[in-house]
Amino acid sequence: MKRYLKGSYLYLFMFASLVLVLQAHAVDDLRIMTYNLRYDNPGDSLDNWHFRKATIVSMVRFHQPQVFCTQEGLVHQLQYLDSNLTTYRRVGVGRDDGKEQGEFCAIFYDTTALELLALPGGKQPGKQTFGGTFWLSPTPDTISVGWDAVLPRIATYAMFHRKNTSTSFLVMNTHFDHIGVNARNESAQLLVQRSKQLCDSLGKILSQEIHQIVTGDFNSSPADFGYRVMTTSSNREQRAFYDSRVVTQQPPIGPEYTYYGFDPRADFHGERIDYIFVSNQIDVLRYATLTDYTSRASFPSDHLPVVVDVRFPVARK
Repeated sequence: MKRYLKGSYLYLFMFASLVLVLQAHAVDDLRIMTYNLRYDNPGDSLDNWHFRKATIVSMVRFHQPQVFCTQEGLVHQLQYLDSNLTTYRRVGVGRDDGKEQGEFCAIFYDTTALELLALPGGKQPGKQTFGGTFWLSPTPDTISVGWDAVLPRIATYAMFHRKNTSTSFLVMNTHFDHIGVNARNESAQLLVQRSKQLCDSLGKILSQEIHQIVTGDFNSSPADFGYRVMTTSSNREQRAFYDSRVVTQQPPIGPEYTYYGFDPRADFHGERIDYIFVSNQIDVLRYATLTDYTSRASFPSDHLPVVVDVRFPVARK
């Protein structure tokens, strides 16, 4: 549903950003945030990264996600976050060269709560962590542009273990193409396929079911084919993933849209294109679209961040 941001609704949406943090964390709960940062574009004038970056840091510090997934960030933007979010580490590579060039789909994680999962069997026990990046194309293991996309697109994934618990889970973060309709449809199918392959492989190694969280800017509305691919399955008895906004136990707060632009007062129809999907058995406790402002009363990106609190099932002994 598309809505206008006008009049008294502005204050209601501002309040939405404050409510979620007041909810107490249970020891086994986890907070996930996904945020398209908007790349550092000199043409953005007073909405340039230079004027937005401190607000984004403050937002993350305030809401304290254990997992913070970003899209569009260039290496110098991510390095600024590295320097100012000192308890976080990140995984992911640039899409242009598989190293530092181009936009990232980075996954930041709070090292006080999480650690990258170390798999058995490596030459250096405890050092072989599970994660990587693939390209959204027919040749996902090489740097490439897929189908009718106009830019290379990627997905980054990593396996995490929650410290002092038995909880482990896979996070995948992506950014679909904004032009190619077929590319978005094919990317969704590739994402579901790769996720299943990764979880099947990990499940055999760890002898347990692998829980999954998939985040990102999908450039797709809930009416689009790519969304349906993400939330259906060839097995009619089980969905591929669940849309966290749809299954949250508490009513979602904040605007439904996630793409709006920098100006909260603009006469513009927003769209919901940023999502956090969860696999079966993960409970979504709370969902919010945040509307925090910069000091000049603009949004710190042209997208709004999505935050959820989730709870994993108790591991079987």
